[in-house]
Amino acid sequence: MDTSRQAGYASQHVRNIEGEQRGREERGLEWLYKTQGLQPWMDTSRQQLRTWGKKEKKMGYWELEEGKDCVEKTWITTKLGTAVGLVGSAYHILAFQPDTAAEALTRAANATATMATMGAIFGMATCLSAHARDAPDDPTNYFIGGCAAGAFLGARTHSAMTGTTACLGLGVAAWLTKVGKMEGWRLSGPPKL
Repeated sequence: MDTSRQAGYASQHVRNIEGEQRGREERGLEWLYKTQGLQPWMDTSRQQLRTWGKKEKKMGYWELEEGKDCVEKTWITTKLGTAVGLVGSAYHILAFQPDTAAEALTRAANATATMATMGAIFGMATCLSAHARDAPDDPTNYFIGGCAAGAFLGARTHSAMTGTTACLGLGVAAWLTKVGKMEGWRLSGPPKL
């Protein structure tokens, strides 16, 4: 078989595959029209229909705009607080063995709920202060969020000294994190030259 005939078969095969894909796409569009209540005359581009129902790429905490998307930012910090609480309570239970399984479960639930709440308070206070102060990129917003989370910890432990220390410690840590993010500080990796 000569090369021109092989090339003809290959191009015919590619055309067949492309035709099958178009057919599947058309059937998919018809299904969308029927099940989603769309009509062919609606101003919906084919690109919009192709991406219908597909999840968008999730954005991280730092990609979301400061002072906006407060619910999303709070959700992210709550999830992070929950994860830290679970890991911390697991280590605490291993280091200080409880007498019963119920005591272990209670300890884990209390620590996880406390850290999740602190994450939610931090996320909401940071975002709301950025919105209220009309200064979205100000590191002071992060100090306010950290301080609010620390104050909650003091209230949870019924200790003013714990609340004050946690307020200052978490506030300064959050402030430094924001300043470091703005100025490009890095904890590891090769130095920038």
